Amino acid sequence: MKPEEEDLDSWEPQEPSAGFAERVVTAARHEGKAPKRPTNARRALAGAVMFTTVAAGFALVVHAQHASAKGDVVADTRREVHVGTRAIAVLEPGAHLKCPRTTV
Repeated sequence: MKPEEEDLDSWEPQEPSAGFAERVVTAARHEGKAPKRPTNARRALAGAVMFTTVAAGFALVVHAQHASAKGDVVADTRREVHVGTRAIAVLEPGAHLKCPRTTV
């Protein structure tokens, strides 16, 4: 017999405490239950937060498309600048555009 086997043979297993099996079975039954459903108030709050987020994002996009810069525009990065209603100027970094009415 190997020394490891002798160690295992000399070890006396510990008996489980009284009621151990019943507690394990009861806990396993409770794990299978469905989680609590969100209340109507939580659903309403989640809906309001989602609606506000979407509305803010939409407003930001609309504002960015129609924001206007009058006078001078200096590009720090490559950017498009709407000039009037039918022209777009593409400015490279460091470019300077002077126009009576430009839309960024």
